[in-house]
Amino acid sequence: MVDKPPVTNLPGTTLSGLVSQMPLDDILPSTNTKAAIAEAGYGNPRYEPGWAPIGSGTGGGNFSPFSTSPAHMRRMAEHLYHFSPLARGMVDVPLAFQLGRPLRWQHPDEDMLEMVEAFWTSAGNNMDIRFLELMRRLALDGELILTRIIDPITGMATIGTLPPDMVTEIECDPMMPDRPAVLHRKGFGLEPDMAWRVAGEGWSIMAQALRDAATDGEVHYFTINRTRSTPRGSGDLVPIIDWIRAYENALFEEIENWSDLRSFIYSVQVAGADQAELDQWKKAIGRPDPGEMLFHNDRIELKAIAPALNSYDWANASRQFRNHILTPRAFPEHWFGGGGNVNRATAAEMDTPVLNILQERRNTIIGIAKEVVMVEMLTRLEATGMMAGRRAELMEDLAVDMQPLTRPDGSKTAAAFASGATAAAHLHMQGLLTTDGALKIISSYAADAGVELDAGEELTAALARAEEERAVMADDGMSGIGGSPDDARTDDNRGDGDAAA
Repeated sequence: MVDKPPVTNLPGTTLSGLVSQMPLDDILPSTNTKAAIAEAGYGNPRYEPGWAPIGSGTGGGNFSPFSTSPAHMRRMAEHLYHFSPLARGMVDVPLAFQLGRPLRWQHPDEDMLEMVEAFWTSAGNNMDIRFLELMRRLALDGELILTRIIDPITGMATIGTLPPDMVTEIECDPMMPDRPAVLHRKGFGLEPDMAWRVAGEGWSIMAQALRDAATDGEVHYFTINRTRSTPRGSGDLVPIIDWIRAYENALFEEIENWSDLRSFIYSVQVAGADQAELDQWKKAIGRPDPGEMLFHNDRIELKAIAPALNSYDWANASRQFRNHILTPRAFPEHWFGGGGNVNRATAAEMDTPVLNILQERRNTIIGIAKEVVMVEMLTRLEATGMMAGRRAELMEDLAVDMQPLTRPDGSKTAAAFASGATAAAHLHMQGLLTTDGALKIISSYAADAGVELDAGEELTAALARAEEERAVMADDGMSGIGGSPDDARTDDNRGDGDAAA
């Protein structure tokens, strides 16, 4: 058994409220883990209990992140979320872009849409509020385990959560090693072993045998930041936990230095005076009050001296460290209070990488929401005897609407649409572009404006409406208006002849 090292702070740090002292047993749950970290340098007085840099170098207390307890990393990520403004922003800012507005479900069948919304907004699920919390949990833990409680009569599911720490082993489909099939929990003491099936379809025969042996229920299991070599995910803050903690501690040190930077001393120089005379002058002058006038001759020189600790270098270093922390998510510094030399034009260009990363996470969120709803709706349709003929309908037509990542510039979008549509029409009239090609160009510009438009259907509808209007005008004896160009030219010629007569 490894002894617990004494509680110490980082060198020079006295304000360690951010970096809490977590119980060692919670951080290092097993004897093997403690021994491995002890061999790697755990207990070095330079570091706090349960933490040593995982980034660089060999020796000196560093150890590989792969030997670090995943439970420890998850708890540290949650701790930083609660106490570090930078960590909270890195988690909540992406979620605000994606889930600032609740999800809205779409389905052409009103009855099916009503069933989906009933599940999503039921009192037990309340996903309009809980879904944001679940995605925050996914961002911190890298894993999301959702339990299912099914009403045997209605088939309605109530969704709960299972802490990732309860899962001690994951069995994947032997034919698809990157697809988790069964989650296991090793019982401790009198607690029994437990196993849950991962919801889904299309399992191999060997995976189905594993799933049949898991009798403690079925769960939804989702991960992020996962590689093919491991079935488990990791949170968004894992690569930068140490950097955030070091950055926050450096900020605390800077705050502590503020009193030193604002302090000053009076330097009194009396030319040619010995110690006795200096003592007399000290009693006579004392400490000047603000605004006080001091009369003296050229023998006395009084100066207020303030420390110069080169804070400009700290500003540059802090910016460099903050940008390094923001790198994994490609956040530009002006999103987190560091304007630098950014202006409106350059800021818009800097947003492109992070918006693409946010779009990637947005696709993951949509996939999670649709998978949960589809599985639960299929379960309910089967329980109520409504499955026949509706499975394909649910799978193909169910859609979810999320708020857009950005608000398009209306003037720029309108100008681009007008110029694109005009160019397509001109090329079509010149015989350089087919009708289908022109319609595709117009549809693409409409899609960029956020409008779902089938230009072919719109053209067909417009031609049909024009034909109806011509028919109505013809019935009213106004065929000359809205008629063919040949009719119009005939009318014009007839008018010229009448005028000449």
